[in-house]
Amino acid sequence: MNLFELHEQFEIETLNTLKSGRILDMFIFGGGTMLRLCHDLNRYSADLDFWKIRPSDDKDIFVRLKKILESKYEITDGQIKRFTILLEIRSSHFP
Repeated sequence: MNLFELHEQFEIETLNTLKSGRILDMFIFGGGTMLRLCHDLNRYSADLDFWKIRPSDDKDIFVRLKKILESKYEITDGQIKRFTILLEIRSSHFP
């Protein structure tokens, strides 16, 4: 399996983790990864992009996301920026 296939498996696993954490209903999945996974766009993207469906507190979202993700992954970076909630994760199962 090549590196791109492994990364795609990691993205799908991460989406399943977020779904199991019952947080995805507050977001719209978008960006390059969504286009590749959902519409077979021949494009590689290394992140998962989401947009909030309605206004909500970024700090609350950050705490919820962090709790869900740290149960399965190592969080290597986490920040709340202007219009952006960033969580960078790593898994021992994927490069």
